[in-house]
Amino acid sequence: IKEELLPQLKGINGTLEGAETDSTDAAKNDTPHSLANVVELLHQVQNILLELEPKMEKFQKRLGEKDPVSGNPRYGENTQQRVTYVLQIYNSVRQYVPDDRTQVGKGTDINSMDVAPDNPLCLLEKQYNKEQEEEKMQIELEEKQSLQEQIKKAEDERRRQLEEEQKQKQQKEEEERVQQEERERLHIQAEQVRQARAMEQQQEQEWFESIQKGPEGVKHYLEKLKQSTCNQPALVHAKAVESLYRIFQQINAHPEETKFRRIRRDHEQFVEDVGRHGGGVEVLIAAGFVLGAIDDVPCYLSKEPDIEKDMDGWSKWFDVNKATFEILEEAVQNLK
Repeated sequence: IKEELLPQLKGINGTLEGAETDSTDAAKNDTPHSLANVVELLHQVQNILLELEPKMEKFQKRLGEKDPVSGNPRYGENTQQRVTYVLQIYNSVRQYVPDDRTQVGKGTDINSMDVAPDNPLCLLEKQYNKEQEEEKMQIELEEKQSLQEQIKKAEDERRRQLEEEQKQKQQKEEEERVQQEERERLHIQAEQVRQARAMEQQQEQEWFESIQKGPEGVKHYLEKLKQSTCNQPALVHAKAVESLYRIFQQINAHPEETKFRRIRRDHEQFVEDVGRHGGGVEVLIAAGFVLGAIDDVPCYLSKEPDIEKDMDGWSKWFDVNKATFEILEEAVQNLK
């Protein structure tokens, strides 16, 4: 009793007294819960009680026996007191600890044990099992939450990737749509320009064909030029006739020089002196000039036929230029 049972009971008492005050520090230091220590000590007490049980039964039996010869109790007065004291301690402890037929361990169903509901071991076991179950549930909850977070993170990442892919797809489709619209716009614009140019060329061709050619045509359009400038100062008409005269003067003086037979349609000086007046450009066309372009620049051109290949054409071209020059020369004389 002194060497085994009482020290264990003192250890249990000390553990219980420090359980509440030490619980916080134990949690912080990650040490085993004091409740588990108490349960372990109670199991040790149970083992000690089981070992003492035969001796206690023997003490109990002999405590009631008497000497067959003298009829006195087997134990003397002092021994009786000591044995009675030991039995009281044993029985007091025993009523709170299950007997040898009930083995208590981790996971034991306390409710199935044949012990009093307020038995300390029962209460401690229940509390221990409860805490173990709560700890297990907490671990399972944390694992579940961690798994849910991982699933949610994976879903969010997948959703982000899908959104990014969808965004890139929409951007690509939008770029392709814009490019297609731009191609269609440019195609339409080019077609409009082509049609406008074709119509312009058709109108120019019709206008060109409507002009009377040859010396008679030159005279006719000189008269038209005079009429279109009649309401303007006389200097305007004179300047137009003199400009035409200088053109054909250069051509007749230098028939081999092509630069004298090229006039840009938008040449500012030509437009100011001749082109803006009715009949002015027509004089050129009547004298053999045609509509053309040099380096995509619209021009009025007087093309000299190849004398070796087309002698008749060249003679006709030369005669018209000479006749136009003479007609313009006479017109300049008339201005004086």
